[in-house]
Amino acid sequence: MGLEEGVAKQTIGESRPNRRPWASWRLVAIAAVAALLVVTQLSNYTHHFHAHIAKHHILRNLQEQPALRLTFELKRKAMYVHGTSTFDVIATPAPKRSADDKSMVYNGMASFEEDGHTHEYSLVDGTTYYTRRPDALPASEAESGCLPAGSVPPIESVLNAIHGATTATQTGTPNDKCPGGSVMVFQFAGEDFVLCSDQSWLQDDGFQIFGKHLNVGVKYEQSAPVIVAPRVSTELLTSCGKVPFGDRIAPSLPSFLTRSFYDWGHRALRGEEAEGFFDKATLSTHL
Repeated sequence: MGLEEGVAKQTIGESRPNRRPWASWRLVAIAAVAALLVVTQLSNYTHHFHAHIAKHHILRNLQEQPALRLTFELKRKAMYVHGTSTFDVIATPAPKRSADDKSMVYNGMASFEEDGHTHEYSLVDGTTYYTRRPDALPASEAESGCLPAGSVPPIESVLNAIHGATTATQTGTPNDKCPGGSVMVFQFAGEDFVLCSDQSWLQDDGFQIFGKHLNVGVKYEQSAPVIVAPRVSTELLTSCGKVPFGDRIAPSLPSFLTRSFYDWGHRALRGEEAEGFFDKATLSTHL
């Protein structure tokens, strides 16, 4: 019995070294899989982080650049302005009234040519003006008036819509309309829009917005034109009212990180959904 027990113990002792390499390989495999998962999750978060950096830059530029050039492309004939489907609007952040003024007020102007007349629209200190001038007559012959405040969408709602934009997860397939840019989606006036940031680490000159019925290209201008309001009676100005403006949007670092982690955790939009949404929004109808 003693010999048998010795042989048994010796056999068991000799078999242990053969099991340790398998256990080590299992630990290595588990560690490798865990590392792969961590790298994958971090790469996904990096995409959301870059998108929120782009959105932060967009909001800052919209409120701090000397002037903005907005190029509108209307896709439905019923939406054309004076027979034009593509036109530019120049917008400038208005000077602050005081050092403590936190409101975000814009001035803007756009001009159209139709049927021998020049049609000018301007937004100055919250009032929307309209001027019609025959091309063959001097500026003194122009007719001016103001438009109801509701004819212009509140600027604050536009900024808030962009501030609430959600990151769209990339599918890995290059998009010819937004190559290398961050893609975000938001709603405005009940319509879905796709925002494509052209921002790079070396250059940041604007962004694009794509929608089902219109596209908007935004470029930053380094010089701001002087936008002067035409002469209109006080009584008429009172009846037209003022376009409402909101306060400046200055996202804080905690809210920036919280939102990027929220989008990462909820994955915002899946790649397939985002791609289909992008195609739908960029479809040109011209009805």
